[in-house]
This record gives sequence, C-alpha cells and structure tokens, in this order.
Amino acid sequence: VPEKLRSMLERLLSEEQGDRGSSEDLAAELRDWVDPGPTPGAATATSPRIAHNLTPREDRFVGRSEELAQLGHLLGKPDPVTIVAFGGAGKSRLAHECARRRLRHFPGGAWFVDLTGVPASDGEAAAVRLLDAVARAVGLREPERTSLLEALEERLSAGPSLLVLDNCEHLAPAC
Repeated sequence: VPEKLRSMLERLLSEEQGDRGSSEDLAAELRDWVDPGPTPGAATATSPRIAHNLTPREDRFVGRSEELAQLGHLLGKPDPVTIVAFGGAGKSRLAHECARRRLRHFPGGAWFVDLTGVPASDGEAAAVRLLDAVARAVGLREPERTSLLEALEERLSAGPSLLVLDNCEHLAPAC
C-alpha cells in the first residue's frame, strides 16, 4: 500500500476523533492523490470560478497531512490563524497548499500576500503599507471615488474570503 494512502487510512481509522480531520479534507486529499486535476480555482461544469492568486502546484505535495488537517480545521473558524516555525520549515508552502485545498470554502476568494518586500515601519505607515500590499494581491487599483480600504472591504464582502499574509512578522502590529 502506498505510504500516502496508508497515512490517510490510519487517520480515517484513528480511535481519536480529533486525529481524523474532517471528511471534506480527507476527500480532497484523496482526490488530489488520485488525480491532481485542473489548476485550483479553475471553473468546472459543477463549480464556478473562485477568484484567487494562488500559484499552481509545480510538484506533488507529499506528507504533512496532519498539519494540513489541523490547519484546515482552524480555517473553518472565524479567528485568525498563525503558523509559527523556524525559517525553512515550509510554513509558506503549507499555507499555500492548504489554501488550494480549501479554496471551495472561500467563495469570496483566496489571496496569498507576500509581505517580504514591504519595509518595516510603525503605526499608521505599517498599516498603509499592509493595506497597499493586500490591495495589490487581490487585484485592486487605486479607486477614484472611494478609499482603498472601502474598495478592499467591498471586494472581500462577496463571501467568506481567505487572506494568507506571509512573512508579516516585521509588520506584526499592523497585521
């Protein structure tokens, strides 16, 4: 039995319900393992296109099924989620993969916002730079008749949305 399938079966048959993850996550993981399918977010006959800027997967995502299940569960709640680990541990890739797999749960869209190049600053300057980076990620241009914040609120009000703020530790107060 392939390792990936064995791992999924072990989780499914776990005596601890919390270790199993959701049936939706397990089904998505199984679908991805059997047939990676079209680029995430692409329209199909049964699902409308969901706006996103998530990059296509260049290779198979192997392992970390427990972390994906835990993160997927946390994304089902209204609270912000933070992934903390040392540099190079794969936090960004894990966040990207989870966002891809959970895309259908965010009909308002899902956007990855890389804040690496945003200069560190304090107070209002940090908030403005963060707002600009998020607006660029969701494809907004400077609106003519409203503030950037109002335009962003309108864009994200289409339904539940996911914003993945990557590398924001230097902007933590603004995040």
